[in-house]
Amino acid sequence: MTELERVVQAGERAPRTKQQYLRRVRAFVEFANGWTTQEVERWRNHLLTNGLAPKTVSSYLVAVRYASKRYAHTHDTKDFARSVENPHGISGSPDLDGKSDALTPNECRSILQSCSAAPGPMGLRDCAMFLTGLHAAFRCEELSTMELKYVREGVISVVVKGRRWHHVPIGGEALEALENWITWLKTQQVTKGRVFRSLRPSTSGNWRSGDSLTPRSVYRILREHAENMGVREFHTHRLRHTFVTMAREAGWHDWKIRQITGHGVVGGGDHHPMTDRYTHNHDALGEKFPDLS
Repeated sequence: MTELERVVQAGERAPRTKQQYLRRVRAFVEFANGWTTQEVERWRNHLLTNGLAPKTVSSYLVAVRYASKRYAHTHDTKDFARSVENPHGISGSPDLDGKSDALTPNECRSILQSCSAAPGPMGLRDCAMFLTGLHAAFRCEELSTMELKYVREGVISVVVKGRRWHHVPIGGEALEALENWITWLKTQQVTKGRVFRSLRPSTSGNWRSGDSLTPRSVYRILREHAENMGVREFHTHRLRHTFVTMAREAGWHDWKIRQITGHGVVGGGDHHPMTDRYTHNHDALGEKFPDLS
């Protein structure tokens, strides 16, 4: 086993994911004449020439980038695969709908900054909406249908696809932001119904809560914050993609990621292919899911 394979073997990945990465890294090692950026590019082009689909080649590159990054960290050397581009038309590793990549940590912080700068209680609402969507891996539909009575003691219960209940533990900055927003709602005597609502200023300068937000309204608000900070192509699954990417790179096991995303176990293993489809390649953020505030 080469040193590049050993760093993958030593990594904290689910067993099935690790074996998949090892196979792909081994294929690169057997092909390459050295571990360099040029050799990774030559291998990428070789795979494409031999008929592999661009998305498949992209997933192969994810494994080699992971190995390269760990090797660079443990051997204090250059990350030789980091700058290698995916096949033309592919952004990040394969995702659900071919749309843009997961948000980077800096993009997340920029969007959160825009949310915080919103006037009045909009800042509280929008920060809570963004951080809850990110930390709970919620779609816009789930954010819009959250109910106050189902936010209890650090657990959010929502109805998801398939008309089933999903219970998501939440904490840290996301829970703090959500509690701040709910506390403001209580000052408006709002103690039941939907969590996220429209807001309007009164003639006296105070703010009043209005109707619950629709999925389209949630998407529009978050997209506007993203565009305010120069983040383009903000689509409805992007927070979900970002959660899985950051959690994976922070060393979370797949069973813990599935606890949040709600994806079931396939074939009795502890790995689910949907988490691969949501995962993208960005800089690691440490051992735990990052605090973005």
